[in-house]
Amino acid sequence: MGRLNGSARRLPGPLVVCILAAGAEGTRAQPSEIWEFHGTAAGDFFGVSVASPGDLDGDGVSDILIGSPHLGNFPSSTPGEAMVFSGATGLLLSVFTGTLGGDLFGLAVAGVGDLDGDGVPDLAVGAPGPYNPTPAPPGSVRCFSGASGSLLFTWSGTSPRGGFGTSVAGPGDLDGDSVPDVVVGAPAAGSPFPWGTGPGEAWAISGASGTTLHTLPGSASGVRFGHAVAGVGDLDGDATPDFVVGAPERVPMGLSPIGGLYPPGGAGGSGSVRAYSGASGQPLWSVAGVNMEDKLGWSVAGAGDRDGDGVPDVFAGAPEAGGTFVFEGPGEVWLLSGTTGALLATWSGGVAVDEFGAAIDLLEDMDGDGLGELVVGAPYQGPTFGGTVWVYGSSTGNALAAPAGSGYLFGASLAGAGDLDGDGWPDLLVANPTEPGGPGLYAQGSVTALSIIGLPLGATLFGSGCPGSGGLAPGISPFNGPAASAGNVAFGVMVRHGLPGGSAILIAGLSFTSWGGVGLPMSLAPFGIPSCSLLVSPDVLLGATLVGSGPAAGTATVPIPIPPNPALSGSLVHFQWYVVDPGPSPVPGAMSRGMQVFVL
Repeated sequence: MGRLNGSARRLPGPLVVCILAAGAEGTRAQPSEIWEFHGTAAGDFFGVSVASPGDLDGDGVSDILIGSPHLGNFPSSTPGEAMVFSGATGLLLSVFTGTLGGDLFGLAVAGVGDLDGDGVPDLAVGAPGPYNPTPAPPGSVRCFSGASGSLLFTWSGTSPRGGFGTSVAGPGDLDGDSVPDVVVGAPAAGSPFPWGTGPGEAWAISGASGTTLHTLPGSASGVRFGHAVAGVGDLDGDATPDFVVGAPERVPMGLSPIGGLYPPGGAGGSGSVRAYSGASGQPLWSVAGVNMEDKLGWSVAGAGDRDGDGVPDVFAGAPEAGGTFVFEGPGEVWLLSGTTGALLATWSGGVAVDEFGAAIDLLEDMDGDGLGELVVGAPYQGPTFGGTVWVYGSSTGNALAAPAGSGYLFGASLAGAGDLDGDGWPDLLVANPTEPGGPGLYAQGSVTALSIIGLPLGATLFGSGCPGSGGLAPGISPFNGPAASAGNVAFGVMVRHGLPGGSAILIAGLSFTSWGGVGLPMSLAPFGIPSCSLLVSPDVLLGATLVGSGPAAGTATVPIPIPPNPALSGSLVHFQWYVVDPGPSPVPGAMSRGMQVFVL
């Protein structure tokens, strides 16, 4: 543990945002900032890496892991840091510090699941090391307890200047011992001097014992195999999760200021993405880029089953695709079949040098179809290279939102954050690692916790929900806002975090203070649900079936069309969800918070 670096503040106002209508998704509320975290000195490059590792402090809200690999001294002569912040309060919870000057500790961070069996997810931090010292270190990854911060493992690469720890991911349990494992990229492994000319490697390592499960080599010099890694689910049907490795084929022309994303131009490569069996380490398929400057595999992420064949698919970023020969294009994201690697769909940036696809992730379902939403960083997009992040609805592929930054490289790294503000919608971490904020040539960097949807005007949450078998209380939120207004026949109410395949009942009422002479909230303990309360008078009950897969991943929407009657303006309606959930209670179920909607 090191010094208490970094700071956070609560932000009531909106970010600079453009919201796009998206067909059935409708117009959403304006995204707004929940928390903003900053480095402390020029040259920190705070936010080069971000992750949402899960709930570390037991408050029911996922926390935030941020890397600061240069720590105010680029080129670094001090160890880097990684910091954990509370997702609920924004407070700094813990700090981890590297062990070697210039080790770039924090260049990669990830939540990797519960390695030590204490019921709390744990953390992995990559330190790929100084690139040209003597002697040249191979790089390392350190794993820490999410509960106590104690060091669980230190793993080192075997190739000098190999960059072991440039990327890291938690793919799940690969070896069947019921403990999640870790995948690490070393994109310069096999390099003589100068750094970066080796083919690279990817390693799968046991989270229980720390022993190496698989070592996978790159195919040719300079392909940067291992620049990006991701767990993607079971691709080959053997009930063991698999993973993908990106090799964007870019021989670096020098050390990037932020240690990861190189400026436009330089040496080229079409890039590739390879899928591997988590059980055996054998290759499943490989997909190559099309043009010299595509850089396919710069970023990779699991996509869920998008084509309905029962196999999860894969997102891959190609941040310079769309150009010709050595002239880079605006960038693309490819959706690849998890079964064959075949190209299923693409999303494209706007103009050359956008670097669209430099960072990608999968958000929880926002449009009610049971699939997560694609989020893409385009850190050079905009007239001043301020950067933009795009969120795409899975049911239509259309843009739901496009938050834009005002500083260089907004969106260079990002991660889905779960529901930080309790509004029932997933939130997003977006980094601007070169945001100015102090004297010096290089900037300190920042990370914004951003509410993509939020509640529209006229909607307010109240009371407390109670969790189901997935451990989360169902979330309640308006659908097809921006607010309930007379004539909005597309308005509805959505439930999230329910039991997939189960039933739910939307309770609608005119009061949240009493029902039939009984005061509200009313404890449901006499009815066999001791931790739940009825918050809304049950004047109308509407049923729904939840779709999705995985614990607490069920969603459903009930339409509540508002007639075009001006007399309805000013009315108050209250809603609460009851979700049937086979938990331990005599009357099994979970309840959402209440939501009051003012008809505009």
